[in-house]
Amino acid sequence: MTVADGALREGLIQDLLGRIYNEDMRSVTVKSVADRYRTDKKHAAQIKQTINIILKQLSDNHSWSTDEDCVQFLDWAADLPRNRH
Repeated sequence: MTVADGALREGLIQDLLGRIYNEDMRSVTVKSVADRYRTDKKHAAQIKQTINIILKQLSDNHSWSTDEDCVQFLDWAADLPRNRH
C-alpha cells in the first residue's frame, strides 16, 4: 500500500465544488448508502419530523438546536440504515 499525495487535495476540491454548486458530497454519499441498503424513507421522514419537534422544544435553552450543521447531521443520521439485528 502506498500513500497518494493528491488524495486529500482532490477530496478538498470536490468538497469545495460541491458547496459552490449546492451539492454537498456528504449528502450525496448518505443518499447513495440509503439507496443501496433500501432505507425505509417513510420511517426516516417520521424520524426527521420528530427531530424537528424536539429541536423546537430545545431552541430556547440550547443554541446548538438551531445550528444548521447540527440539524443537517441529525437529518443524515435519520436517512442512514439501522442495524436490524
